[in-house]
Amino acid sequence: MTRGRVATALTGLGLVAVPVLVGCASHDGSTPPPSTTSTASPTTSGGSPVDGTRITSLGDLAAAFGCPTSVTPITIPPTTTPAPLPPPVTSGTATVQPPATGTPTVSPAAVVCASRYAGGEALYLWYAPTPADRDVAVRAALARAKYVHAGPNWVAGGDVDPKMGSVGGEVYR
Repeated sequence: MTRGRVATALTGLGLVAVPVLVGCASHDGSTPPPSTTSTASPTTSGGSPVDGTRITSLGDLAAAFGCPTSVTPITIPPTTTPAPLPPPVTSGTATVQPPATGTPTVSPAAVVCASRYAGGEALYLWYAPTPADRDVAVRAALARAKYVHAGPNWVAGGDVDPKMGSVGGEVYR
């Protein structure tokens, strides 16, 4: 067995690559390292005209953000991108595919509509009923949109106006 990012181990399947955690003396391995579970910190926070108490599901976001009822919001279904596979390991005549490393990328369902509070800009909107859902939604928004704001149970992303009109909430970028 060697030390480094990937080590090899002899198993019943032959030589198999095994990920090795290096340089995390204080991490016991029972949970993912903090860098993979936390999102960016908000840069500023402000009031918002969005009434979070009216938002109880994904379907409530368009009305809460003042999107016109004459246009049907676009719904983007949730997606999961599997964790990447490392290259196969060859030992003698056998080739073994090591297990995936890292974590899958999850993007929750979203709604896109032209928000009155953002001056008519189309915003990506995510419903986030729990802190864990909010964390996932903020990560999805940071991956998709140029500007990201979040409230107690919603996350919004846009690409035109850095202030996103009067949407308010915590600003992530």
